[in-house]
Amino acid sequence: MPHMIRVAVVDDHPLVREGIIHAVGATGDDITVVGEGATAAEAVELVRTLAPDVLLLDLSIPGLGLAALGEMARMQFPTRVIVLTASEDSGDVM
Repeated sequence: MPHMIRVAVVDDHPLVREGIIHAVGATGDDITVVGEGATAAEAVELVRTLAPDVLLLDLSIPGLGLAALGEMARMQFPTRVIVLTASEDSGDVM
């Protein structure tokens, strides 16, 4: 039996977040969305309480996505983070 990949999605725009959740859910039976949020604090809490395999994190969320990344790194959870951004600023991308 394949391992179920557990995903959490954090984006402060509800329509974008719902679109991402829908896209993740449509990928197959081995991926499931286990939580969602809209702020950096919610991102950290999702990792702390649910320990998803993957966190899809908007860089520009309230409370700063980079700050949330730092806090999650200190927690040493095995969650992998994929950072999402619509920014074209090279500093944001780096």
